[in-house]
Amino acid sequence: MEDYRTLKEQYDALGEKVAAARRAQLATVIAEMQSKIEEFDISPEDLFPSLKLGRKGTGETSPRRPPRKDRVMKYRNPATGEEWSGGPGRKPKWVLEIEARGESMDTYRIKQAP
Repeated sequence: MEDYRTLKEQYDALGEKVAAARRAQLATVIAEMQSKIEEFDISPEDLFPSLKLGRKGTGETSPRRPPRKDRVMKYRNPATGEEWSGGPGRKPKWVLEIEARGESMDTYRIKQAP
């Protein structure tokens, strides 16, 4: 039976060989993949449909969902124009800030046409 130290050295040496082989082949593999992506016009969503991709530069981890067409917007932030339906789910940041200041959301209610 070989001793632990010898096996560990062999393991580390093999790990270095694996890393070197990866580095040597990586550029070629990436170029091949990029070529196929361009040829077939593949989007990130095509490759990873369950991956929630963030919007660039926002620090968000998932994209914002487009507003539902069947919901009537009830509140509007006059400073930014953002709207909220008042429906279930997480409240927008601007609504939370208004509530934290103790203001009434009625001030921000959109007047609906009769």
